[in-house]
Amino acid sequence: MLVLETVLRIRREHASGKAIKAIMRDLHLSRGVVRRAIRAPDADTKYRREVQPLPKLGPFQMRLDALLEEDEARPRRDKLRITRIHDLLLREGFDGSYDAVRRYATGRVRQCGVISGVAPGRIVQAALGVICSGGISSICGVARAAIPSICM
Repeated sequence: MLVLETVLRIRREHASGKAIKAIMRDLHLSRGVVRRAIRAPDADTKYRREVQPLPKLGPFQMRLDALLEEDEARPRRDKLRITRIHDLLLREGFDGSYDAVRRYATGRVRQCGVISGVAPGRIVQAALGVICSGGISSICGVARAAIPSICM
């Protein structure tokens, strides 16, 4: 993956008249990577999928949600690992991979914490909440952090 500085350097060198072959040689990149960096209208050329299809997990999604909600109510030492949740689903007829369950379980809980009205670079103290797909929110901690110049 290219970082923004590399893309900008490629564009700067190409705009100054340097040949693509010379840029590839200097930066140790392939010709295709250099051409994509020059041709792309913005620096980010990564493909991002809008919706993750769940062909194998679909029929078991309700059961997985129920297991994850039950698990949230348990004390920390009694919580199930995702491997155990995958094993429980396998016993019920699920034939998908562990990775599909892991991605769904970790993607289900999204951390929020957008702080509006604070200038970039300022140190603030805020409660960090967790929003689940069921709409349940809870306080999971307090943090002191500097707000970056580019927020979500």
